[in-house]
Amino acid sequence: MNKQRTTDRFKFIERVTALRESIKARTRTNFDISALIRIS
Repeated sequence: MNKQRTTDRFKFIERVTALRESIKARTRTNFDISALIRIS
């Protein structure tokens, strides 16, 4: 895997984490997105 792809993946994970925290703060709901995906 090249360095750019690794960097892009880390940036994606950071964005997902920030979005999850934003949703949790806004809705005051604790959720597990992985579990929700599995259920759906």
